[in-house]
Amino acid sequence: MNPKITKEIFKQARLGWILKELGRNFRRYFNAKDPKKHKVIAGIVVDPTWQVAASTDDCMRSFVPDGWSLPYGYQLGGGGNASYKQYGGGMRFNNIGIPNSALIVSAYLILTCRIATGGTCHTRVSAEKHDDAPTFADNKAAFDARYANHTDAVVDWDNVPPFVVDVEYPSPDIKTVIQEIVNRPGWASGQSIVIFWEDFDDRTPIPGGTRYGWSWNSSPGKAAQLEITYSAITAPTVTSQDATDPCAGVGTLHGTIADNGGENCDERGFEWGLVSGGPYPNSWTELGAFGVGAFSHTFTDFPAGTLIYYRAKAHNSAGWGYGGEKSFTTCAAPPPPPGIREPKIELRLSDTDPPAADPPRTIYRDVVNLPATVLLGITIRYFNFDDVGLHFKISAAGTGYTFTPVEMGLLASGANAYRNLDEFGSRAKPGAGAFTAGEFQESIVLTLRAYTDAGYSNLKWTYQRTVTIVWIKSDDPAFTVDELDNFDDGTVQGWAAVNDGTGGAPAVTADVINDFVLSAPFSLRTRVTLVGAGFWTTKWKTFKSFTTPNKSKVYAILDMRVLPEGYAKRVWIQSDATLLVYIGRDEYATDEDNMPPDKWIRIVTPLTPNATIEVAIRTGTRTLQPSEPSIRLDDFKIISK
Repeated sequence: MNPKITKEIFKQARLGWILKELGRNFRRYFNAKDPKKHKVIAGIVVDPTWQVAASTDDCMRSFVPDGWSLPYGYQLGGGGNASYKQYGGGMRFNNIGIPNSALIVSAYLILTCRIATGGTCHTRVSAEKHDDAPTFADNKAAFDARYANHTDAVVDWDNVPPFVVDVEYPSPDIKTVIQEIVNRPGWASGQSIVIFWEDFDDRTPIPGGTRYGWSWNSSPGKAAQLEITYSAITAPTVTSQDATDPCAGVGTLHGTIADNGGENCDERGFEWGLVSGGPYPNSWTELGAFGVGAFSHTFTDFPAGTLIYYRAKAHNSAGWGYGGEKSFTTCAAPPPPPGIREPKIELRLSDTDPPAADPPRTIYRDVVNLPATVLLGITIRYFNFDDVGLHFKISAAGTGYTFTPVEMGLLASGANAYRNLDEFGSRAKPGAGAFTAGEFQESIVLTLRAYTDAGYSNLKWTYQRTVTIVWIKSDDPAFTVDELDNFDDGTVQGWAAVNDGTGGAPAVTADVINDFVLSAPFSLRTRVTLVGAGFWTTKWKTFKSFTTPNKSKVYAILDMRVLPEGYAKRVWIQSDATLLVYIGRDEYATDEDNMPPDKWIRIVTPLTPNATIEVAIRTGTRTLQPSEPSIRLDDFKIISK
């Protein structure tokens, strides 16, 4: 045994250390042919090496010349001679004692040299796509059909070293090949695997070399070997139980780790959504060391009177295990206390008009490159259904947030109004530890109050709305960046701009400008050129088409600002005709309804996966002519996971 690899180190070793320090050299420390040396270390099974064990379990095939042999005295691979090339063959290994879907840590095909040779030699290793591969028939066409059904995973064994007689030569790691086989639904421990080693694609150069290994027929004890190291740990087995306490906005979910898969789970929790079968966009987990047993969590942010679908989950080093889906319906919201009962006011966060239900509202935020204190702005719409005019005030509350109540003045009976609440709230930027797979969520409660007097002392009605905040850490390794348009190459990178209803058909252009928020030196500028006199309403659209990836979550993230040369009235972010984000309101709004001008704003919105869509930024301003109202767009990206 290598003096550096002591028993004490083995006792302390964990999966990552083993992978880094030992790799393919397990074979050196454990005589794979001696079952007494079979070891399980930190959940890793260092398994006996399997060996070709019968005359019909290895064979030779060549294409130049067209040859076939069963049995044969050599295990050949390579070529390198115009008259003798494209050599290869198959080897069958029996009674592979690996459970279905076990995590393969490493795997190697091991050949023992029969004839010493040199020269460049390129080969490949794959396996037959078969749950329990049979022995070979003495039939060239039958072999060719089996080889044609090889695994999608193929490992190049290029520049095979010169062979020295009776020295063992391990291939590169072929764990992807073995993983594909043991992941097959029909795979079971004790079945057989056929490995192909060949240069049938004629990649060995001329002149080159062939490698000659012992076959079973020439020396059974030196025939090809297959060494596989795998994790004895499997993903945990989890069950979901019925929810309890389903009162308004609240529910306690229950789950059980029925089997920890061989090691304590490092994370457990629940995920839930509003669609049966998923996806489940909302998740709660806790970290620790969890064995077999029940767990639960009380959620306080479920929507009232809503059917919730959920499942329990737990994680160990082999992956996530999930319980079956369960469901329950939260109770309707209880009657409000005096002063709130049957309120004749309403707070909405969309353009949907009563009596249609206002959809739930989620705000998405990306923390990357934000300052230590981050600001929250929101556009609201409020209604007065009372018989008299009322004075409205908006406030909010949320863990870790500071909000400034806003008095919005008198609203006439039967009227409704928009209000853009710029810098309405703030909180410390969430730290990296708050995120799981690049996301976490929280909620805030908006409270709309209506008073009969301008002094805001005689409260008549109260109305509340819960808003979900989903935080994203876009540089987390869980996310893939699928599109990044930072315009720093000096081009518009496929973006365009058109008139979107401005009278007089003014010129609308798209170019770049030396004005940026994060990445220097450029951002995209789109602008309307007005040459008349007096105030003018401008509307234009900035857009580009994208094909989104086929993943469960896709987000667009952008930084923008409006330079209205007047009043920045509104910005709509759309995916085709679907309104995603709405800031401000129409061009005739009061000053309080304007979106903040000349300020960089971070916008995050989900996109439809696996679709070709047009992302459009529709801008409206009220501008004194002559002028050029414009927007800046920088660091637009699409991420997914």
